[in-house]
Amino acid sequence: MQRFSPAKQKRFALLMDKNNEGELSRAEKVEIKKLGAEADELMLANSRALALALRPELFDRLGRPIQARFRRAIAANASSKNRSKAKK
Repeated sequence: MQRFSPAKQKRFALLMDKNNEGELSRAEKVEIKKLGAEADELMLANSRALALALRPELFDRLGRPIQARFRRAIAANASSKNRSKAKK
């Protein structure tokens, strides 16, 4: 799993705190936007890696997701949840 370095995480937390107080400078607004985009990319990469590790049958041999298999898995999961709710 990928994550921010401790220094980058600390900086991001500081900027988020300042943002909550409405105290960001223009440069800090640009910086927090960039860090937020980086955090989103890390989260997406980590989610993809986890999905590949837990459900390899949903990916082709090159590690690309097979959309039809994902759709079927999502539909099956939703159907299973609906059946378990009906039993309660």
